[in-house]
Amino acid sequence: MDTSLRFLAPLEHDRIVELLKKTRCDIPDMTTQCQVLKIIKNSKKYIELLEKIERLAARSAGFNFVLKNIPEKGPLRDTGVETRIGYSEMRETLQQFGKVGKIDIIKGAVYATFDDPTLCHARVNRMQMGSNILTSNVF
Repeated sequence: MDTSLRFLAPLEHDRIVELLKKTRCDIPDMTTQCQVLKIIKNSKKYIELLEKIERLAARSAGFNFVLKNIPEKGPLRDTGVETRIGYSEMRETLQQFGKVGKIDIIKGAVYATFDDPTLCHARVNRMQMGSNILTSNVF
């Protein structure tokens, strides 16, 4: 990926770069789009391009759902104790919305495989977790 565009959306750029490394997905040549983005310096357009790459990489890795803007820490439902949010906490949370296959967490985003991801998407998209508003997408 072209690191010269990172300044337009650093968090998204870093997350997609890590996703590409983990999934070993080959992305199509986007030289022309990157050259245009270098000229217009439009972060919204760069984020749109990154989302296309994310969708391609997630699908190729077998994921069909992503949940973004996960905080690093959150209160446990049963005890209210503040704890670091990791794989077991996210798996337990997502299993409330259907059968979860594989799961991966990358820089505040959770990629998962559901039998039917639309139910989870309908329930958690725009949900608040601490001070963060979560967003989800189905691939």
